[in-house]
Amino acid sequence: MSESVLIRDEKIVVRDATNIWAKTTWETEKIIKSELGDPNIQVNCIGPAAENLVHSCPVFGNLNRSGGRVAVGYVMGSKRLKAIAVRGSGGVQVAEPDKFEFFA
Repeated sequence: MSESVLIRDEKIVVRDATNIWAKTTWETEKIIKSELGDPNIQVNCIGPAAENLVHSCPVFGNLNRSGGRVAVGYVMGSKRLKAIAVRGSGGVQVAEPDKFEFFA
């Protein structure tokens, strides 16, 4: 079984991801947004290579962005975690605002 995680504000739901396993990252993101009825939800996911435990796979989000060091996608694949979808309605509190730099 494969899973995905949905985080909305303070609620966390682990969902079955069998229907998106073996899909590309583009397909995965589009399916999740469609199923949840929220085009603005942020999705990070892995593709078929990470599912097949290719060591150098990153995690993808926003259709064409990748992030993470080598093997982050591999770790998600080894845990059978296909995607993480996040949507929040509150603001973000900076833990140490005096050390935070803002570039306008």
